[in-house]
Amino acid sequence: MNSPLGHVLVVDDDADLLASYVRLLIESGYTADGAGDGAEAIIRLISGQYDAVLTDVHMPGSGGLDVLSGVRPRDLDVPVILMSGDPTLFSAITAVEEGAVAYLTKPIRRSRLLPLVEKAVNLGQIARAKRASLELAGVDGHLVGDRSGLRVCLDRALDTLVAAYQ
Repeated sequence: MNSPLGHVLVVDDDADLLASYVRLLIESGYTADGAGDGAEAIIRLISGQYDAVLTDVHMPGSGGLDVLSGVRPRDLDVPVILMSGDPTLFSAITAVEEGAVAYLTKPIRRSRLLPLVEKAVNLGQIARAKRASLELAGVDGHLVGDRSGLRVCLDRALDTLVAAYQ
């Protein structure tokens, strides 16, 4: 059952940090699930609906940028917050291009994290409500505003075009 504040997926390969972020969110009134890497996060995102994702950038295998781009085919609306103990200009630029809500440098103070999670959850819930309203009104609800979402829509359009051409 989801909390009235929202359902957040936390992704970090450091088990202690993962547990502390999940505990902090639950104590703050959110429902929170944890994933130890990007691959597990994508599986959780496919099987459930989240209002926001908080993910580490650098993890073995699939990292936070993979989670960010991997979530878009499944859910165009879920906001993603990236965090890194070793930030790089490349990952920060990519995060912005791919539509991340924020890019945080670890360690992250509670006073900085909780307002950003609240903002992300609210954005996700508003985007879902807007998409549902557009669909009820008979308007195409697949409008997107970030690079990953645009890429997903373009890929879908190209798949349709190829099928029509054949």
